Amino acid sequence: MKIRDQYSEVLPGVPLYKENGVWIDLYKLRKVRKSKAAYIIQKGHLDYVKRRYKLGGLTTEEYSERLKKGMIRQKTFVEWVKSLFSLKKGNIYIIWSASKVLVEEQWVLPLKQYMLEGVQMTSFGRAEEYLLQHYGENYKEWPREDLRRVGITKVFFKKNADKL
Repeated sequence: MKIRDQYSEVLPGVPLYKENGVWIDLYKLRKVRKSKAAYIIQKGHLDYVKRRYKLGGLTTEEYSERLKKGMIRQKTFVEWVKSLFSLKKGNIYIIWSASKVLVEEQWVLPLKQYMLEGVQMTSFGRAEEYLLQHYGENYKEWPREDLRRVGITKVFFKKNADKL
C-alpha cells in the first residue's frame, strides 16, 4: 500500500521528490507454511496479472502475451503440486512487496523495540539476521558513489488536518 501526504516536504529538494510530497510504502508481512510459500507467491503473481487485465490495465493481447511468455498458469500449477509433496516444516513470513522477500519466523518473533533518530519503533526481534540475509554481510557500508540513489534524508510533516 502506498500512502501519500502531498502537503509535506522532503529533503534533499530534488524536484522528483520535492513536488511529490511524502510517500510511505507499507508492506504486509504474511505468515505462511514453508511448504506453500513458492505456490502462494506464484499464485499472487497470476492473480495480479488477472486483476490488472480486469481493471483495464492490460489489453487482451498484453494479457495473453504475459500468460504465455511467462508461463504463469503452468508455473502456478507446478508450484501447487510441489507444495502438496513438500517436506518443508514450519512457517515463514513473506514481505508482500514487489520482490516478495522471505523472512524466517525466528527472525521476526518476538518483536523488539528500536530507537531510530529519536523515534521508538517496533520491528523484527532479530533484525540483524534479516539484514544480513537480505543485503549481505556489508549491509552497514555505503555503496560506491556511482551505485547510490538519491534518497530522502529528512521529512517535514505539515499539520493540516482539513486537507488530510
